[in-house]
Amino acid sequence: MNDRLYYTDRPSEVDALGFADYRPALVEVITRGETPLTIGIFGSWGTGKTSLLRMLRRDLRRRWSPHFRTVWFTAWKYERTEALWRAFILRVLDALDPREVNPNRPEEEWERIPLENLSEKQQRQVERLHRLEESVYRAV
Repeated sequence: MNDRLYYTDRPSEVDALGFADYRPALVEVITRGETPLTIGIFGSWGTGKTSLLRMLRRDLRRRWSPHFRTVWFTAWKYERTEALWRAFILRVLDALDPREVNPNRPEEEWERIPLENLSEKQQRQVERLHRLEESVYRAV
């Protein structure tokens, strides 16, 4: 029997690729930034991008604040550029909906707060958000 270890290409939250030096710096930029922020992680297939992002999401949850949310989006599922952008925008808009915080589940599985449980101001904001979502499907 061969005693060699083989690694699969599955994302992990165990840092076997040496991201420990970068994660604290990224968390600081995200949590202390004074303007809205989007961070992209780029690299070749199999270089640990998804693992790094999962570790960052875990680190951010430990410092959770209602002022930021992570949005998980899998771009490779979409073949056409138009479909990619539409799906991305819809994913971001969906993440802005008020949700019941459940630290035991990923943010994308948090339940939406029913409209009647929101303040009038929040209800108006959610209604605008939903109109914006609908407009993404209209031809330009």
